Amino acid sequence: MKLFKTALGFVFAAVAGAALATPQYHGTTTASGDLTLSHGAGYYIWNDLHNSRDWFVRWAAPGVSDSDGTVEWFGHLQFGNSMLGTVEEFGFETSGTHLDTLSSMSFGTSDFIVWEAATNDSGGVDGFNFTLTGHTELLQFALGSSIYSGLAPALADPGVTSTGIFIGDGYASTNTLVLEGSDGIYQQFEISVAEPSTLALLGLGLVGFGVLRRKKKS
Repeated sequence: MKLFKTALGFVFAAVAGAALATPQYHGTTTASGDLTLSHGAGYYIWNDLHNSRDWFVRWAAPGVSDSDGTVEWFGHLQFGNSMLGTVEEFGFETSGTHLDTLSSMSFGTSDFIVWEAATNDSGGVDGFNFTLTGHTELLQFALGSSIYSGLAPALADPGVTSTGIFIGDGYASTNTLVLEGSDGIYQQFEISVAEPSTLALLGLGLVGFGVLRRKKKS
């Protein structure tokens, strides 16, 4: 019950934040195989190059710890089109100093994954994997951590450049809002997942537009 109350409170706070216009990431998200978590403390997000419905989220803080010897992680992931399929934990500890919890919830119009976790400073990694049941989805990430405690608020789109967020095999950053919830500071942004055929049609449209412009010039 403690998990449900904590998670639900965070989700309701996040839903209130969702009323704000949220920056979207439009770059590459894919990776072939697992990412090497080598770019410092933070969240690593990617989907499988060969099966784009398979997504992965990891967090780690090698060499970083709070006064109590841990780094806290918390947040939620909202699925705007309710396309959440399966969810599985990665590296979670169910007892001890680095106790972790993960839940997934559905409210009829949106699905949520909610987490609270802790890592040490010696390379501990937590996270989760999830699948999508369709190719068209709007993923809204609210990624929180005690390592973000010094970030200044950014309450309006386009937000600010993210800190400690690495996307795809290019380890890209993104623009985010910086908000404060009951657990601490988190960074919020969206990734729009388009159906592959939609992307192909968009590409053909751009090619056709280029050809048309060249014909007009000639």
